[in-house]
Amino acid sequence: MKLLKYLTNILLITFLIGCSTTADTYYNRQFRMIPTMYNVLYNGNLALEEGKKEIAEKHAENYFEILPVEPETLSDEYFLSGEGNKHFDRAEQKAIKAIQRHSMVFDGKQKNRKIDDAYMLLGKARYYNGRYIPALEAFNHLLTNYGQTNQRYNAAFWREKTLIQLGREQMAITDVHKMLSEENPKRRERANLHAILAQAYINLKEYPQAIETLKLASEETKEKAQKGRYLFITGQLFEAINQKDSAQVYYQKTIDLNWNIPRRLWVEAQVGKARTQTLSQEEKLTYSKQLQKMEKLYEHKNLLDLIYFQHGVFLEGEQKNKGAIKYYLLSLDKNKENEGLKKRTHEHLGELYFKEKKYPLAYSHYDSTLVYTPKNTLEYLYMRRKRDNLSQITSFENTIEKADSLSRIMAMSKDEKIAFFQKYLDDRKQTAKKNEVKITNFGKTVQNQAQLPQDGFYFYIPQAVAYGKQQFIEQFGDRPLVDNWRWSSLITTKQTAEEQAESPTTQPPSPQDFIEKLPSEAQMEQLRKDRELALYGVGELYWEKFKDDKLAQERFARLLSITQDDKLKEKTLYQLYRINEEKNPTEAVSYKNRLVNQYPQSIYAKIISGEANTNEIELQKQYDSLQKQLENQQYQEVIAYIDTHKPQYETSPEAPNWEILRAKALGRLEGKIAYQNELERIAQEYPNTKQADQIQEILKKLKEEENKPAFESDEKASSWKVVTPVLDEQQLETLKNYLEEKGFAYLSLSQDVYDANEQFTVIHGFMTKQMAESFVEKYIQYQVEQQEQAEKEQKKKKEEKNEEKITAFKEFFVISSENYRIIQMYKNKEDFFKKNN
Repeated sequence: MKLLKYLTNILLITFLIGCSTTADTYYNRQFRMIPTMYNVLYNGNLALEEGKKEIAEKHAENYFEILPVEPETLSDEYFLSGEGNKHFDRAEQKAIKAIQRHSMVFDGKQKNRKIDDAYMLLGKARYYNGRYIPALEAFNHLLTNYGQTNQRYNAAFWREKTLIQLGREQMAITDVHKMLSEENPKRRERANLHAILAQAYINLKEYPQAIETLKLASEETKEKAQKGRYLFITGQLFEAINQKDSAQVYYQKTIDLNWNIPRRLWVEAQVGKARTQTLSQEEKLTYSKQLQKMEKLYEHKNLLDLIYFQHGVFLEGEQKNKGAIKYYLLSLDKNKENEGLKKRTHEHLGELYFKEKKYPLAYSHYDSTLVYTPKNTLEYLYMRRKRDNLSQITSFENTIEKADSLSRIMAMSKDEKIAFFQKYLDDRKQTAKKNEVKITNFGKTVQNQAQLPQDGFYFYIPQAVAYGKQQFIEQFGDRPLVDNWRWSSLITTKQTAEEQAESPTTQPPSPQDFIEKLPSEAQMEQLRKDRELALYGVGELYWEKFKDDKLAQERFARLLSITQDDKLKEKTLYQLYRINEEKNPTEAVSYKNRLVNQYPQSIYAKIISGEANTNEIELQKQYDSLQKQLENQQYQEVIAYIDTHKPQYETSPEAPNWEILRAKALGRLEGKIAYQNELERIAQEYPNTKQADQIQEILKKLKEEENKPAFESDEKASSWKVVTPVLDEQQLETLKNYLEEKGFAYLSLSQDVYDANEQFTVIHGFMTKQMAESFVEKYIQYQVEQQEQAEKEQKKKKEEKNEEKITAFKEFFVISSENYRIIQMYKNKEDFFKKNN
């Protein structure tokens, strides 16, 4: 018994000594490696993989650009320690813990071989968290501090990756070339080094060098998936330098790997090959059949968005636009998260609809393209300009369509309306039933489920896993990852507003509900007027901007057939004459005769007959003169001149500027509302001009302001003014002399127009209200003294007594600068007086 205790104590002491990091013995080294590898590093590596998986799920590779050589996803942000991805932070903590507790350094050498793995884990965790400089320190420490290490080439590979992320590609290229020439890495390590060297060349846009290094990498790697990626990127690089034959060869090499590479990559290689080859008529037929076959394969179930897109591209190249549009729409329907593909699909649809002259549809797809295009790029600006060019057409066409639709419904009898809306409700219910997700008995659906054949463990078969995910969504819907997920209340399928309206808690709509919401006769009349303006505006756009005389003539002809507005008829006949003047002279003469006979006094009739000519130079001189009058507050004169000379400028390209000048003068006389109404009228009358865009910006700002804002309190005033009815020349001269004599140089005077019947003399520059009131009191007293002095002089000269009373400043008010702006903009002086009385 004593012997057993003795032996146990010896073994225990030996074990404790072996766990120490202060002794360089065989047992110490082995004991320290075991907890390092199977405890700390194991948990750290698990955390690293979890972090990589998390960011990979949020990222989809964009095959429309050259792929990165290494298929990894990095964070877009830089984080401090403890502020980034929690999994990478945990991995970093585990690596630091392993180094601090289990490091064994003797004579400058690391005796615990697993510490190398800890430094690799530390560098990788920092790298994936976007902390590249600390990551570089970890890799450099591993390469330089402890001499020989079994992680040397792995650390070198990650160091060069980090340098590339820091934008130091040239340094990475130098390091890799030196390592490859001076050392003898193994085949797998050479493949990795050549791959990272290729990435550096790609970043520097040195594609020929990148191609050569990728060729070496693809020859040296034994991993089929990696080889396929290298071959595919080589094809992309050849395509980028316009060597399509070589690109086609490498896409074919990628295709030949077939099931040894990810299916997405295989399909993308098929797309790339088709993009770079010229097909004969027979080959086109074969390729079309191949695409149809690919669409039917079960393995391509999650890749249909790409296959449909390529089918659309093929048909578009064959000038089969209708079929191309069909496949592009199918691609969008199947596309769930590939934003790069969505952008390209919307762009192609926009171009096709533009060619088909379906401009509103083109507008909507250009607009969708912008959603997936990074802002502040040339591509974004270019696409936004294309979209904006169609915005006015889209607005006009939508107005026409709305008015037409409501007009058709309003023309129906009551029974026809009921039948029409009942059919609409029935169709909607039928559609809702088709889209309904059946969830009964905690997700167990009543229909039979087809079973996928399995060989081996379920989770090791990608097809089985994909099938299972699809079946889960069909049974349970798209549910969040939470406890009690089976409860149907947690389903995240979105309901439309209409579906919510038809929920059991609300009364389902009836045809009568829709009939009651139809517009009144007054509203319909306004809609008809809007439609007429839209028909003229869109016709002018088609003719002036898009040179589409066919569509322009259709819109103008329709407008002519429905409008009773003589002004619109004059303009429309004139536009139809211009459209047909060269191509259809006979028809042009017909429109000319109608215009001259029906509206002989019209400016358009006079232009066609040669009775009126627009002298642009003379008009510009008159316009400049009117601008000076506006600056001198001669608003009524400006309005009167423009109204009487409208026939002279109406057909000039500068006509909108004349109207805007008139609107400014009217706004100064009548206030903001009148100005806003005038601008809206000008925007409607001249919709397709550069001035119309400027007017829309002004209107947007005006509508953002309140129609009648509250007056500011005295505490918020920045300065004050004294306002009195306009003074005559003598009174004004007296006031100026007083300001000079008494040292009021900081004050200024102005004569302001309030409206058509009233003007003000305004003294600006008082710091407080009390200063302004005190000034008026002093000035009135000054006038009294001046009058008494004048009376004394009259007595001495025995002249008749001047009975003239003091009139200046008998009526005045003191107002802050902010409130003075309000009364001038809104012409609400009386409201100000009521507030202050």
